[in-house]
Amino acid sequence: MVLRWGICGAGLICNDFVSALLAPPNNVHEVVCVGARSLARAQEFADRFGIKKAYGSYDEVATDPNVDVVYIGLIPCYHVKLSKQILKAGKNVLCEKPVAVSLNQFLEVQQVAKDCKRFFMEIDEPFWAPDSANLPSGKITNEIPCGPAPYNFPNSGGLRYEADCVKTCLEAGNLECSELTFADCQAIYQIIDEVVRLTGINVQCPPFLQASNRSLPGMRRRRRFVLKQRSSSRHFHSSSHAQYRPSTLSGSRSRHCVSLRFGDRHDKRRNNPDSQTRGFLSKVDTYKLYPLRNTMVLRWGICGAGFICSDFVSALLAPPNNVHEVVCVGARSLARAQEFADRFGIKKAYGSYEEVASDPNVDVVYIGVIHIHHVKLSKQILKAGKNVLCEKPVASCLSQFLEVQQVAKDCKRFFMEARGNFLSAIWSRCNPIYRKIKEEIRSGNLGEILHVQCQFLVPICNVDRINKPELGGGGLHDIAIYTIQLATMVFNNEKPVKITADASLSDQGVDLNGCITLTYKNGGKAVLVYSTLFQGKNSAIIYGSNGKIEIGEPFWAPDSANLPSGKITNEIPCGPVPYNFTNSGGLRYEADCVKKCLEAGNLECSEVTFADSQAVYHIIDEVVRQTGINVQW
Repeated sequence: MVLRWGICGAGLICNDFVSALLAPPNNVHEVVCVGARSLARAQEFADRFGIKKAYGSYDEVATDPNVDVVYIGLIPCYHVKLSKQILKAGKNVLCEKPVAVSLNQFLEVQQVAKDCKRFFMEIDEPFWAPDSANLPSGKITNEIPCGPAPYNFPNSGGLRYEADCVKTCLEAGNLECSELTFADCQAIYQIIDEVVRLTGINVQCPPFLQASNRSLPGMRRRRRFVLKQRSSSRHFHSSSHAQYRPSTLSGSRSRHCVSLRFGDRHDKRRNNPDSQTRGFLSKVDTYKLYPLRNTMVLRWGICGAGFICSDFVSALLAPPNNVHEVVCVGARSLARAQEFADRFGIKKAYGSYEEVASDPNVDVVYIGVIHIHHVKLSKQILKAGKNVLCEKPVASCLSQFLEVQQVAKDCKRFFMEARGNFLSAIWSRCNPIYRKIKEEIRSGNLGEILHVQCQFLVPICNVDRINKPELGGGGLHDIAIYTIQLATMVFNNEKPVKITADASLSDQGVDLNGCITLTYKNGGKAVLVYSTLFQGKNSAIIYGSNGKIEIGEPFWAPDSANLPSGKITNEIPCGPVPYNFTNSGGLRYEADCVKKCLEAGNLECSEVTFADSQAVYHIIDEVVRQTGINVQW
């Protein structure tokens, strides 16, 4: 059958739901009518989707004889009364979450649905609707349905699955969805009730006023808390047999921790069909609150408006997007800075980098300009009292890097008040995959390190920053630095006993490709190959006496790796603006690392210390000496 829908509401989520309904295959659902608080608004919504009937009230949707099921997508305070009203009108209901503010309210709606013998389901709208997951048996993926109108929320096409579930249930004569049963919802609301009791959240649900536009008292008063399971936890046995996981609810800076103790899986109430607490918490009085430290929002200033700066800012603003704020951006021209600011909704744009350094609202400055300016600009901003995260390479040689390091150390504010932080943006080290690789190596599971094979091959020889020596040209500082940092990480910054390097130089003396071999005292080697002439496989393998580690492409920002203990994967953060470079969402990890350092009062990032960077530049200096690369910066 074709399921005929009536829509109550004309807002953003209703837009997404209807668009998902009409996604291919579009011959299984039909939207018969839409109702809103005003006929004009309903008509505009109807025109957008080609819906034949528009109503100026929700009552008319409930009484339309051609409607099989009604979708409710209003402001939550109206959900309880409208759900009961539509159920009593003889219609099936799919209601947006939350249906109610408490377990008692939800049970009222549930009872009406049972008395009227009508289908009712609370929609678990896509928080979230994933398009992939990693299971012990392997990675699974899913295509999100694409509707005729753009979605307002991420992956809202997943709402189609809810609609298809309703259709399947009605065709089978079921009044409850097996994917989200009444018992599942009751379990959720019991926890919500106790959290409200413990935190004192002001929950107010006004009378149902169909034409009211008043703001609801208490709606802005929220608190943030973390739901945390005890170490001696058991599985949470609801009808879906889901395991309870930590969750974070948005709110103010005040944070609390809640411990939950779950009932025994053999609890008699779980098998009692008449019990309203089947499979719930065995004791709600075991909750405890622990105050946590306030979380600051890190305020960023951006120096540069090019591709890498765009990727960095997009990664900063990826979910969760309440921990970083971009205060301003500076470029060599105000027009370019303003265009960049408009793209990301940044409030302030400057026509110079000095203005970024002197902005009093900036906590840390990201430097993403061409690398020949990195040394001078880093020192300038550090002296202005700002924390600095600078793109690689910071310098052309070890002596230049030590200059910057010394300025960071000489800054009294930095040392005395822990207000300064300098981190070379070899961002691979901050990737969770790299952290696991380091743990695997340091644990001894890999045995003695015998060999590292790594290559970085990309056709970028026609790019100015590569082929012009006055712009810091050459592949060594641009791409080979990633292969070098991997080797120094694997061998724990051990100084090679021998460095052998060869490179092909252009007519202007910049390196187009090269091969670097590092030999260590135990006989271990690292063979590092790079080229700016052609595209190749950009992967890495670490061989040990007990096994090997294979790092997937691109090795500098991987989303997976194969370890002796098994395959590990990582999701790359997705920002609001498309990335220019592969897996640039990984830049978010280094930003989060900076935030943790500043919150903890650390002057160095443990993932990329001064010693780490010095080990890299020591090798770079020797490669330049052996190959005769023309370095002019």
